[in-house]
Amino acid sequence: MSSCSTYSRLPGLRGDVEWNLGYTPTVQITVDPVAFQPTLLSPSATLRVSATVRNTGTATVITQGPGPGFVYEEGDTYVGRGYPGVPGAFRVGVDFGDNRTGVDHPYRWGLPDALQPGESASIVGYVRPKTRQRQEYWAGLVEEGVKWGQDRVGITAVASVDTPYKVFFPKVLNGGTEP
Repeated sequence: MSSCSTYSRLPGLRGDVEWNLGYTPTVQITVDPVAFQPTLLSPSATLRVSATVRNTGTATVITQGPGPGFVYEEGDTYVGRGYPGVPGAFRVGVDFGDNRTGVDHPYRWGLPDALQPGESASIVGYVRPKTRQRQEYWAGLVEEGVKWGQDRVGITAVASVDTPYKVFFPKVLNGGTEP
């Protein structure tokens, strides 16, 4: 038996030994910090959602898509975009005050990959509001089909507004100004 194949079997052997000893790995994962930027944007601009997820338990946690970087349009949901929940998978979910989609935390992003104990991962996703509005946004951490581990993290007021005026700066011509 080659050493390469022995090493590839170690995780399975370790799991078998732990099971035989009655050891049960714990799932414990947190999300913090969470940021929404910018907090003032024009309609059709993109709201950036960033979060750090940490695995503080002893079990590897799994995830699912969509992955970091995915862009949701106002009114989209993770289900409508083809990413219904996979039981036991972890995702960062975003909800907002006037959510009329009929879906709890309609914007969800998975981790870049499975998260080993002691590891952390950064998730960045985007939401593109289309209408003028002022909303409070927040994030949560969901274990799909099981529970919300955290919710209402990073509550932030975000306004999507039209700019009612344009700013012009004078040009300097021959020592004078021109409006």
